[in-house]
Amino acid sequence: MAAQMVGQIGSQLFTTFTLFDRAIANPDNANLMEYERMVDTDETVAAGIEFMILSTLLKLDRFTHDNPRIQDFVNEALEDMAGSLVEACTDILSGIWAGYSGTEIVWKPSGSQITLDYLATYHPRTILFNVDQQTGRLDRECPIKQYRWFSGSPVDIPRNKAIIYTHNVRFGNPYGVSQLRRVRKNWLLKDPVLKMWVNAVDKFGAPTVAAMVPDGEIDDPQNPEYKISNIEYMARVLANLQNGTGIAMASGTAEENTDIKFHSPGAGMGDAFHMIITYVNKMIFRGMLVPSLVFDEGQQSGSYALGKSHFGMYQLILDRIFKNLTETLLEQLVRPLVEMNFGPQKKLGEFPEREMNDEDIQILSSVFLQMTNAGYLDSSAEEDFQHVRSKLGFPERKLDAEAQREKVRNEYAKYLKEDDDQQEKTDEQD
Repeated sequence: MAAQMVGQIGSQLFTTFTLFDRAIANPDNANLMEYERMVDTDETVAAGIEFMILSTLLKLDRFTHDNPRIQDFVNEALEDMAGSLVEACTDILSGIWAGYSGTEIVWKPSGSQITLDYLATYHPRTILFNVDQQTGRLDRECPIKQYRWFSGSPVDIPRNKAIIYTHNVRFGNPYGVSQLRRVRKNWLLKDPVLKMWVNAVDKFGAPTVAAMVPDGEIDDPQNPEYKISNIEYMARVLANLQNGTGIAMASGTAEENTDIKFHSPGAGMGDAFHMIITYVNKMIFRGMLVPSLVFDEGQQSGSYALGKSHFGMYQLILDRIFKNLTETLLEQLVRPLVEMNFGPQKKLGEFPEREMNDEDIQILSSVFLQMTNAGYLDSSAEEDFQHVRSKLGFPERKLDAEAQREKVRNEYAKYLKEDDDQQEKTDEQD
């Protein structure tokens, strides 16, 4: 009985199968290429995915830790690596549309320490996951197997070099669930509707011309020696009508009148297609949980309260994605970096969420200005100067040379004063 109380008895492997070794197949692999095509070719899908990624990255702030040495070391490592953390996170967040992403951490020596060289995120179609065949959980030693289709040989990526981001994880499935899975059916409808719209414009864009001509023949204008029927002549005229600006004909008698009419398709044909495409786009945004009012073209008057409500719901989705991203970075990137250089730590630190809008910045700027005028802040002091800039989201900037000299004078004023006093005593003795 005691043996059954400890450890996992069941298995989370339920809809997938083993490819080779310990690697399992992606249950949604058949749609992965289609998801990529959706992002690459559909403007609505691309806008929604990019909006989600950019909104998440705007929340990402600098790493903080209780230990200043660890904080400075990690931030310097992230800044000095090839590329930027934002670029690396953009690739990592490709898991939003793919369902998952696999990234290899490339370390490099730096003196007596190990630091970051760069982060390499691989195409999701080359990434497989090694799992424990008994429990279905990721392998603890080598969780990623990259099958290099161009060389035909798979390689295992060990745990301390792997970053695995899983989007919408369900029942422990490391491949996650793509944000585009629920909008695929609407996307499949959109392409045929667009083709039908183009065909309709091509077929009915120019009105159909019908001409009623009397029976009989006339002299052929191109060959006066021959006669042609009125129908043949009118067919020749109408064939060139699209390239011309109009036609002129004699009215004739009542029996010889020629009647020309233009038949246009029913009104609203284009509006019907436009309504279908607008509806499909709206359903795509809804399925992605992106507020469609953000991308409205302005043809309808929107409600401020409704837009605020939609954006509030969107913030909930962003909070989940942001938390998933930061926890992934802390556990799989920061932890090995810190432990290799400082040993195991009780706290990993955090990537705080940056929540600043225009109103917040204006209020905070006003507070800092009042505190400076009241003497609580000194713009010439580097600590105050950098604190204000960091709170307002501005990059760090060094003080000018004069301010640096003033800082040194303030810091060493005590010693300078003692030297002056000693010099005065020496002068008095002399």
